Amino acid sequence: MSEERKKCAGLWAIVIAAGLILYPLSWGPASWLIGSSRIPVWADHAYDPLRWVLDISPDCVRDSWSHYLGWWLSHVDLPYYNPATGNWE
Repeated sequence: MSEERKKCAGLWAIVIAAGLILYPLSWGPASWLIGSSRIPVWADHAYDPLRWVLDISPDCVRDSWSHYLGWWLSHVDLPYYNPATGNWE
């Protein structure tokens, strides 16, 4: 493999790893923006794949994620999806 291809492969590995970390973490700020009416409510559908993953995850993961989203939404009056219960609260 040439040196240029190695650099390109390394860059793509970083981009993919960053996406896998930043996509789930962006759900909190996005929920806050939706609750603050700064972005449209339908934008929350971008996180439907995460809801599916949380539905099949162990309780400890759902509880932790619920606390994370709750922290972001503690300043807005908007129901949020609680993965621990599978309901909007």
